[in-house]
Amino acid sequence: MTWLSEHLIFRRGETAARKLHRPEASLRSKLKGLPPTRNLADALRGGRPAVIAEIKFHSPSQGELRSLRDVEAVAMGYHRAGAAALSVLVDARHFGGEIGFLDRAKAACPLPILAKGFFVDPYDLLEMREAGADAVLLIAQSLTRDELKIMLHTARELGLATLMELHHPEDLAKVDGLDLDLVGVNHRNLDTLEMDAGLSGHLVSSLPVACVKVAESGLKSAADFRRMAELGYDAVLVGTAFMGLPDPGQGLAQLLEECHACR
Repeated sequence: MTWLSEHLIFRRGETAARKLHRPEASLRSKLKGLPPTRNLADALRGGRPAVIAEIKFHSPSQGELRSLRDVEAVAMGYHRAGAAALSVLVDARHFGGEIGFLDRAKAACPLPILAKGFFVDPYDLLEMREAGADAVLLIAQSLTRDELKIMLHTARELGLATLMELHHPEDLAKVDGLDLDLVGVNHRNLDTLEMDAGLSGHLVSSLPVACVKVAESGLKSAADFRRMAELGYDAVLVGTAFMGLPDPGQGLAQLLEECHACR
C-alpha cells in the first residue's frame, strides 16, 4: 500500500464519520448568507511568480516543522512580507492541520485562503466553505474523473475556486477538457514522497493555456522562483522552506528581496 492510498482510506473514513455526526442538510443551512469569497486567481496574476505562502506545522517527509500553532502570527507575517495568498493545511494526520485554522488565518489578513487537504467528498467542500476557505485543492490522482467533475461542480456552486493539482503525466489525461480555474504541478510523488524537480518543466507545455499555473513543493531559493517564472508559472506554493524558521514571514521577505535583486 502506498502512502497516498493509505491516507485516502483514512480520510474517507474520517469524512464518513463527520457526515453521520452532522448531516449535509444541516451543514448547508449554515452556508446561507456567507460573504463572497476572495478571488484567488486574480490575486496570483499580479506578478510572476506570485507566492502562495503555506501554513503547515508538520510534514510527512520532515516531521514537526513548528511547535507553536501560531496561525495568526504566521498569516500576518506572510501578508506583510508580500505573499499573494495563503495555503492552510487542514488535515490533522501527517500535517498537524485543523479546519479551524482557516477562519483564524482569514481573520488575521486580507489574503485569499486556499484550503489544502485530501478532499474525497463534496461534503468536505461544504465544510471548507463554512470554515472560511476561498479556494480548495483538488488532487487529480486522488479521485476518478467523474468524481473530479462532481467536486468541481460543487466548488463552483459554493463560490470556491479550485486548484487542480497534478503529480504525474497521467493526470493530464484525467483532467483534459475539464473547466479548471487554476492548475498546479507538484514535484512530490504522493506514493513514495520522493521529489521530481523536473516535473514542472516536463508538464508545463501541456497545461491549459487559460489557467493560472502554480508550481509546488521543493522550491526554496530565488533561483527556483526564477526558473518557475521562466517556465511560465504564474505562482509558486511554498511552506516547508519557511515554516521551520523562527519567523516564516521574515524568511519569505528575504527570499522575495533576493528575487528582486536578481532582476
